[in-house]
Amino acid sequence: MMKISRKTARRALYALLTLLVLAAAAIWIPRAVENHRAAQSPEALRARFIQEIGEAKGQDKLDLIARLAVQSPEYDPYAFDLRIGPRGSMHTSGSDETGLLKPEDRLPMLEQYVGGGRRDETLVRAAEQLAYEYDALGRSGDGDRALEEALARFEKGSLEYATLMLDRAERELAHGSLETAGKLLEESDVRVQRNAVDLKRRAAWIDSFSLFARGRTQEAIAEADRGLSGSPSAQPLRSLRESLTMLAEEPSASSAVFKGRLTYSDGKPAARAGVFLLGENEDGSPNQAEPYRAVTDPEGRFEIRNVVPGYYGLELGLDEKQADGWSWPIRWDDWIRFENGETLSRELVIKPRIELRSPVNEQKLTGETVEFSWSAVEDAAYYDLIGSIPDRDDTISTGTLIRERIAGNRIVLPIEDLYAVPGSIDYPESGDWKASDPYRMLAYMNPDARFSWSVRAYDADGRVISESTGYGKNADQADLLPFFYLKQRTLTDTDKLLLKGKLSEAAAAYRQETESDPNDVHALRMLSRLSLARAEISGDAQAKKETALLLRRLAEFGLSPQEAQRLSELSYAEAAWEDYDDDFRLYKELNGGYAEPSARARHASSLLYRGQTDEARRAFEAIVREDPLHRFLGLYLAAELRAGLSLREASALAERYPELGDQRGSSYWAALLDRMSSERSRDLEAFDTKLQLALDEFLRSRKIDPNASPSEAGSGFASIDAFVRAVADIR
Repeated sequence: MMKISRKTARRALYALLTLLVLAAAAIWIPRAVENHRAAQSPEALRARFIQEIGEAKGQDKLDLIARLAVQSPEYDPYAFDLRIGPRGSMHTSGSDETGLLKPEDRLPMLEQYVGGGRRDETLVRAAEQLAYEYDALGRSGDGDRALEEALARFEKGSLEYATLMLDRAERELAHGSLETAGKLLEESDVRVQRNAVDLKRRAAWIDSFSLFARGRTQEAIAEADRGLSGSPSAQPLRSLRESLTMLAEEPSASSAVFKGRLTYSDGKPAARAGVFLLGENEDGSPNQAEPYRAVTDPEGRFEIRNVVPGYYGLELGLDEKQADGWSWPIRWDDWIRFENGETLSRELVIKPRIELRSPVNEQKLTGETVEFSWSAVEDAAYYDLIGSIPDRDDTISTGTLIRERIAGNRIVLPIEDLYAVPGSIDYPESGDWKASDPYRMLAYMNPDARFSWSVRAYDADGRVISESTGYGKNADQADLLPFFYLKQRTLTDTDKLLLKGKLSEAAAAYRQETESDPNDVHALRMLSRLSLARAEISGDAQAKKETALLLRRLAEFGLSPQEAQRLSELSYAEAAWEDYDDDFRLYKELNGGYAEPSARARHASSLLYRGQTDEARRAFEAIVREDPLHRFLGLYLAAELRAGLSLREASALAERYPELGDQRGSSYWAALLDRMSSERSRDLEAFDTKLQLALDEFLRSRKIDPNASPSEAGSGFASIDAFVRAVADIR
């Protein structure tokens, strides 16, 4: 065996130690750099990034810009921290390193990259983001030129070339240049691209809209159908197709324009905010391909062209700093109608949030009353008070209306009144009522739950003018968080059983307690809620009857307006009209003399089923005028047709009060009446006779069972049967 000298061994050991140190350094140094970066403030990191890019040269500089200034493929410049509108969806735009640079930092960097960056997908993203930055500055012409410059660096036929050509075509379409947009689309060669499904859908949208803009609506629909082939649910092409279908019979349909200015109530413009129009059939998920969107310029101005006539919901996109301490009050049933060729201007104003004063900051309330107070809003006619109940995991809170139409900015409620406010019923996927969330059932009677609250202010015409909900908080409201506990009672053993999810055992225990002590209001109330859950989720007819009996017993001790409304719904379902009239009167009395639209529509329906047609007609007319969604139009039409209104006059009503917010679309009832008119033309006398008989049969059967379907025998006219079935489905 070869002998190794001590000197040689020491050298080998030193070499080994050196390698270990270098290996450790190779691991530690990058981690140390990353840890150092993480420890730095965002402003310090921003300054460092700017310095690194400024000191770099040549391709190294461009590669740094690609990493630090060009957003990722998942990034959409129209993604905001907060989307405010009828659907109230919220999402964030991401938090990678590029988010540390401000727009004014990124703009010159993007310009450099578009001029000399690597010719790949990153260059396309840089050009698109540069165009957006120019749009946000009110310099759309520079945005067009940025795309042209990037386009010149790619070979025709490449995927990148096709993408940029579509970008340019869409912008030309937005500028109103139909001919230029068509040429760009033709030159894009997008249809020969393989595996470019999204690009082909974009091309189909441009083609379809261009045909519509030239007055060729039927051809536009056919083009949309071709684009949807194999993917019928694709947005926004599907929405365009459905909108065009509603205009198919219009002889001179033309697009509309939406423009205006977005400001804060103090006059400051809201720059770099998003403005979105959502069609009736939008699926509710923000989509990178949304065609009706704009970014506000430094003065808060915006413009959206090429809006297909119809009804749209309006949404704003705001980042956290823009929304901090502010709210944009809009109701879920607010819709905008665009007529043919119309230019609609709107001044949109973001307002300060209402300041909540008491209870706040997780206050533990122990008194016999609870005072809710908030800052007064100028021109407010009344307020709604909304509470939120946490679920069993304390991750999601469900809103409940505590009181509506409050005259001032303060209300004092006895604690028993809060206990009487029910939570919402959740419907488990299993369909088993025993899987319902017990925290929602116990609602405000749970002393361990952390509740929250909010208010909404309305003017004399019922329009929302301000609210306390928003994003972030004003500096003045930094210590006023809307959380509180109700510690006036302790959980009973049966409550604890309920909260463990043992609903069936809890129901049996509450029942025993009510039998032992008929004056046990808590047990009686909880038993009624469990019985209602069983009735609603399982469809148990016996449970419905039991719930009504329990609520009538509870009425001896006092009901909340919500409980009284539920009682009236149960008696309505049974067509127990004397009981129903008493229950409806009680509900209105407890609710300050006011009945919300669905309750009033139910009352008008009861009049119709009882043969009081003229009274029902007057009631429905008032309801559809007040309800922005016109949810009960079908019943109103049935009442009018029963009274002898002609189909032509009924169609005029359907046009005047289109039902909105329903998946069937605003033209649904008008289309039904059109089909009825077409069938009637074949035999006027027979049709009119069958229509009255069908309506009479429907009303007669509803008197006995309000949930019954029309006679299965049918009227002999398919359009009459379809109309009566549609009316029967209204709830």
